[in-house]
Amino acid sequence: MRQFPVMVLLVALATPPVLADWDEAREKRDAAERKAQAAESARQKAEADRIRNDAEVKAARGYLGPAAQGKSDAEVKRLYAEKMAVIQRAGKGDAAAKAQLQGLTPEQQAQMDSAMKGMTGKSLTEVNSMSDAEMKAYQRDMEKKYGAR
Repeated sequence: MRQFPVMVLLVALATPPVLADWDEAREKRDAAERKAQAAESARQKAEADRIRNDAEVKAARGYLGPAAQGKSDAEVKRLYAEKMAVIQRAGKGDAAAKAQLQGLTPEQQAQMDSAMKGMTGKSLTEVNSMSDAEMKAYQRDMEKKYGAR
């Protein structure tokens, strides 16, 4: 038991020299340097974000054309996002989205569907939602009925 207090005393005596290397001024300089680097990194990120945002808005304005004239950047981004959502829905087979891409109102779409159904037996919406195999079979059937091109 007497060895324990002696060991504690020896460890306590050996510790102060370790702190002798500590330089408070250098620690402050290093902290200031890290802070400056973080600020520079944040400034560069903000600049890159601004450049990317400007490029996105310019591309969206170019894609939307006259519909984007006189609109704010936020409005242009919203219109572009809506347009892209319609295109994605149309790509997934949504007939209403396809009609919207063609610039048709629901009434015009209904008229076109009924006219097509009267001629071919299938509406335009049904034709647009066919799979590739169904489309090929439908084309063969139409060629038999109306002749090849």
